[in-house]
Amino acid sequence: MPDISSEKAAHQSPEGVAHKFGIVERRNFFAHTIREIALAILQTQHRHYQILTIMRDEITVTKTHFRESCCEIFVAPIPEDKNESRLRLTLAHELGHLIYNLEQLDEVTDSSKAHLEEEIWAWKFAYALAIVKSREHKTNKDIGKFVYDPRQLQAILLSHLKDKKPDVHEVLKDSTFAVFPD
Repeated sequence: MPDISSEKAAHQSPEGVAHKFGIVERRNFFAHTIREIALAILQTQHRHYQILTIMRDEITVTKTHFRESCCEIFVAPIPEDKNESRLRLTLAHELGHLIYNLEQLDEVTDSSKAHLEEEIWAWKFAYALAIVKSREHKTNKDIGKFVYDPRQLQAILLSHLKDKKPDVHEVLKDSTFAVFPD
């Protein structure tokens, strides 16, 4: 179980936190990581907290609602002509909001009210988690479609942000994204 209790997650690097949560399971892209986050909440805050992911055609905007005992991550489906990696980045981004707010879950209502610093942190976390999980999957041919080239993933992320979050795109477009050793 990743140890994030010594320092508020939002004050740690998003890449470091993504690495802690991303290396826990090699067989599944995000499901086990989500369970690890719930376990971290149980162990650090002594409360059961469910993380629900909901994807329906009628959802048009991806966001996370924080509740007393759970968070609901509403994910807008990606059109078939779009790259599936965008969906994974979006889900990882919403998990980033959850981790960023880990110490104040009772005070946050939803991710749409996030300030710029939190948005940047969550997107950096999303990229880092996708890369960590991608590296974990390199040896598993069954889930090889979840292996991403870091530069390609960065381009997909920046393209998405340019359309959806221009202020975050402006900050991240010249950033150096984390590169983890193989």
